[in-house]
Formats: sequence, C-alpha cells, structure tokens
Amino acid sequence: MKRKSSGRMTKRLVSVLAASALITAQIPEPLIAGAEYSVPAAKAQIDSLSDTDILDVTFEENRKNGNDISLQTETANSSTESTSLTSITATAITSTTTAIPEEEKIQPDPELSCSKLVISADKAGSTVPVNLYINDKAFDDEMYYNSAEIYFNFDYRLEYQSCESGTENGTSEMYVYGREDTPYPYRKNCRVTANMKNGLGGRNGVFATVNFKVPADAKPGDIYYFNICPYDGYTHNIYYSNPKVTRSYDSKICHTADNSDDEYLKGTHYDGYILIDPKSTPVSDAPSREYDTVIKDMILL
Repeated sequence: MKRKSSGRMTKRLVSVLAASALITAQIPEPLIAGAEYSVPAAKAQIDSLSDTDILDVTFEENRKNGNDISLQTETANSSTESTSLTSITATAITSTTTAIPEEEKIQPDPELSCSKLVISADKAGSTVPVNLYINDKAFDDEMYYNSAEIYFNFDYRLEYQSCESGTENGTSEMYVYGREDTPYPYRKNCRVTANMKNGLGGRNGVFATVNFKVPADAKPGDIYYFNICPYDGYTHNIYYSNPKVTRSYDSKICHTADNSDDEYLKGTHYDGYILIDPKSTPVSDAPSREYDTVIKDMILL
C-alpha cells in the first residue's frame, strides 16, 4: 500500500510540474516575474503582425489565436512615448545650447535719422511725406523692438497732416500713430508711437512716414527743418524683445545720424529738411494763358 501511495504522489508531482512548465511557457516574456520590459522585443512582435492582423482581426479572434492586443497596444504606446520624449529632450538640449549667455548680450543703440528732401517750387501748397528712420547694425533684418516713442519738432510754417507706418520694413507690421503737441514759437512738436500688431514688432528701416503740407506761398530757396529730439521732459523710448538684448537694457539710449556732410545741415542741430529747389520756378511766376491773351490783345490794339 505504501508503494502504491508513493507512486500516485510521484505521478501527481510530475503532472503539476509539467502543467507549471506549460503555463510558464505561455506567459509573454515581459510578464514573467523578474524579467525586464523589453521595448525592442515587444516592437519586434508588433512588426511581425501584418496589416490584416492589426486592422481586420477582431478582439475575439485575437484572443482565440493567443494574441494579446492590450500588450501590443501598451508596447506600441511605450515606444511612441519614448520617441516623443527623445525628441523633446533633443529640442531642449538644442535650445539650451543656442541660448546666448547674459554676459554676451548687448545694449542696443539705434541710429535715428530723417528725410532730406528737395522739391520743386510748383509743389507749394501740396502734402509731402517725410520719413523717420531707425537703424541698428547689430540686428540687420531681425525683428528687435516691440514698441517705441520718438519725438521731433518741425518748422511752424508746415502743417501736420497724418502719420503712417513703414510700408516694406521698419514698422510695416506694427501699429503707428502720431500727434502734434503744443506748438512753441517758430517750432511745432510731434510724437510718433509704434506698438506691436498681431505679436509682431519692428525692424530696421522706416519707423514712420509723417505727412506735412508745404505753405502755398513757398518760394525757391525756402527750407523747413526737422529736429529729432526730446522736449518738455519727454524722451525717446525703445522697448526691445530680441534675445540678443540684455535684460538690463536702457530704453532711452539712441543717437541721431551724423549729417556733417550735408551742406544744409552742417553746423546745425537739425536732422532733416524740406527744401524748395532754388533753381525751380514758382507757380506764381509762370506765364498763364490769360496773361498771354491780355498781352496779345494789347499788341493788336
């Protein structure tokens, strides 16, 4: 009896061990206790499935065939997340690498200048566009300021009409407006302001185009000066948004162009002008058809 009992126990033990081995063989490798989760191995398993296996086979058919869809999906997601994380990390590293150290950033010092125009005497009484320019060589064609206020004064004989943004560069992508401030004897003041539009700032080029009406009685040789300068405690202010600019920048720093080579500005504090061409002929001096008719009639008499 003892031998029979021992035999039965041995058979049962063998059966249990065989069943255990069979179950262990059917468990996917990543789920075996102590095994590492292998993304490459799981990816190889996914890649071995055809498009038909992935798209057309139902969940029940996969279950019958022993394919664990949940494991495949989890593995695929893990692979995608791993790739995305790698991409994000690479981007972050690149951004950190290209960032400019604070000690290497600059204090901008843009140059401000103004049109120097010579017009014919027959333009007397017409509206003339005058440009204000801004230029900082450190920024080339980059966008570098997000708002600014520039002040200038002009000859009291001119009439301020309107103000516009630059058309091709400068403030072409910004809101620009101007206003004439309290006039002083022989001079009038103007403030031009530029602000961001649709998140876009300004570049080098035309900061503003200010339109002035020339006196109707303007004569050859008349000149109307512009002076880019602060007044009444107001100062130029330029606010920057370029990564090259130091955080501690001074918004008031700028300078006007050197005009020592211009015969009409040399030795003056002015920055631009409208000059009525000394060689042109005023409209009032041009012979009219009525005048010609009268003279002709007098001769005939």
